[in-house]
Amino acid sequence: MWRLLNARQHFTDWSRDWDELNTACNHGHPLLCAAYVEPLVRHYATPRVVLAVRERPGRPDAMALIEPRRGIWQAFRPAQAQIAPVLAPSAEALMTLLGALPATCLALDLYCLDPDYSPARALAAMPANEHADQAATLAIGLDSDFATYWNSRSRGLRQQVRRALRKAEAEVAPVALDYIDDPEGLVAAFERYADLESRGWKAEGGTAIAVGTRQGEFYGDLISGFGAGGRAGIYELRFGGRLAASQIVLLGPRMLVTLKTTHDEALRPYSPGTLLDYLMIEREYGARRVPAIEYYTNANTEMMRWGTSHRTVSNLRLYRRPWMALATDRLRRWRNRWQRTGAATGTAA
Repeated sequence: MWRLLNARQHFTDWSRDWDELNTACNHGHPLLCAAYVEPLVRHYATPRVVLAVRERPGRPDAMALIEPRRGIWQAFRPAQAQIAPVLAPSAEALMTLLGALPATCLALDLYCLDPDYSPARALAAMPANEHADQAATLAIGLDSDFATYWNSRSRGLRQQVRRALRKAEAEVAPVALDYIDDPEGLVAAFERYADLESRGWKAEGGTAIAVGTRQGEFYGDLISGFGAGGRAGIYELRFGGRLAASQIVLLGPRMLVTLKTTHDEALRPYSPGTLLDYLMIEREYGARRVPAIEYYTNANTEMMRWGTSHRTVSNLRLYRRPWMALATDRLRRWRNRWQRTGAATGTAA
């Protein structure tokens, strides 16, 4: 049986169950743990966001954050969430959720499901469901050593890093990487990150982290919550005493996730972001604290050069009844045919 609860009022009460389920389903994925999801709910959930809980004897076996939208419910996924806060052991569990939603709900949209940490593949294989690729993300497995990894990268990438490092040290200052993970140091490093990002192009687009804003408070809460358990860190790349680039990372039992990255745009000719990645990866190979680095980004061809593997994050639509999927498909085909006919005759809108 599914229970539908107001997320803002009840998520904290269920946070322990959420973490236990995330551990059981996803080995404690950091982007799906309560320390990440609870600040999302607190800062971005409207009163319409629902915590759906499927109860089984003993404890819940499926949970999701969802919200209604004009006859179609959808996963709660603000821009600050790289993957949807959905926990389920099977496709069947999520399909039963449709029956618990109001009769006016025709379908459930689940955005940004990671196929390695959700039943996305099984859901996509069901004929009554629709799926679409959202983004290609990359990972770096840390099961070998750094020299083996780096020698397996493309010649172009290795040359690019070598030139950037040589150019920065010759024209600016020695390059060094610092890692901050103590709670007090994280606060200061986060303020430096926010200051650096607020002076770049993200500030013009309104997406920069700034202290005192809702987004700044959200990421500050994340770093505070994860940092208290030693699960957050900030890498800082410096050219001499000057901060050139900064990267926020979160840790889980099986991965390090690169959460946010920024750099000093005045130093762009010296590729500070590229050098930070290179030195960060080298350090993580040496530290041996997690099996993989996960980027959770929409990776282009250039970024893919860094990865040892990649996979596609998907969007799925689950229909309440199979005939609804068929009717929608026929309507879409008819509309596309009408648009092509109208374009050919010059009458399409």
